[in-house]
Amino acid sequence: MSRKVNTNTGQKQTFISIAILGVLAVIAGGIVFVQFNYNPALKPVSSALTVGHQKEKTPAVSFENSLISFPPGQTPLGALETFDAANLSDKIDGKAELYLTAGFNRLYSQRFEDKTVNNVWMEAFIYDMQSNQNAFSVFSAQRRED
Repeated sequence: MSRKVNTNTGQKQTFISIAILGVLAVIAGGIVFVQFNYNPALKPVSSALTVGHQKEKTPAVSFENSLISFPPGQTPLGALETFDAANLSDKIDGKAELYLTAGFNRLYSQRFEDKTVNNVWMEAFIYDMQSNQNAFSVFSAQRRED
């Protein structure tokens, strides 16, 4: 006895199988895309806070002995300020979370005034981000397109 096969059912099953394979291919492509575009600034907050609160001695920063050179006539306007994970938001209100999730360790800040021109001053910031990759992730997240 011969059995008749419904070709309509076979076509539906083939279409559903191809659709499922297509969805799986899109998901795999998304995973590959995200993997190669990893942004360390998106690490969980808890791990960054643990790193930020470690009690370790960090050498003091001196702007006179740093790699930053200032034009002649620049003199310190105040004392060197140091910020860590606990008080970073006091200095950079609104963006501290981005820095903390990217491995922030310390921020050193000092204001300088120009003795040759009245009422002209600048502020220098040195961020200790633990690695170049961490610093670049923050730079990339804050960089303007223009």
